[in-house]
Amino acid sequence: GSSPLFRFIMGGSWDRNNDVRKGGGALQTPTDGEHRNVMFKSELKPSEDQRVVVDVQDINGLHLKRFYRPTQDNFNDRTAVSLTYRNTGLSLWDIMQVKGYYQYKKDTRRWFDTGVRGEAITKTWTADLQMNNKWKRSVFTYGAAYEMDGGESPDDEQFTIYYPDGTVRKD
Repeated sequence: GSSPLFRFIMGGSWDRNNDVRKGGGALQTPTDGEHRNVMFKSELKPSEDQRVVVDVQDINGLHLKRFYRPTQDNFNDRTAVSLTYRNTGLSLWDIMQVKGYYQYKKDTRRWFDTGVRGEAITKTWTADLQMNNKWKRSVFTYGAAYEMDGGESPDDEQFTIYYPDGTVRKD
């Protein structure tokens, strides 16, 4: 949708795959999975010099089975939101932009042969401020940025393991 002050776009996709093939055309089994994705982006224009942008993504991988791990399946969930404010009408800077971002990511794996389940969760926060000034044929850019990742491990393959008897172990 669009108007002089506000515009947006929204989209999504869904697919199911279960037919990965190797050289020669033979089916790799098991290969199966479902992907669901949704995206929304909007821009508000409060004045000629200002923009406010909101961007949201939700990406999900469900029951992902891979031929090289036949006794496991995976679930991947990632949700991200960003908010940006941009101003080109300030006297001190040609462009000033402030942006914030948050992401939640959860990977889950199940081992069918043992009943074990593993989870790895990572949360990311970022904020940045950027200003630009044009001088002759140059552009000077300066600002500040902050990022924090909070997670159980730096690798989404290192899970917190949940056993059927209630035992919990960190890999």
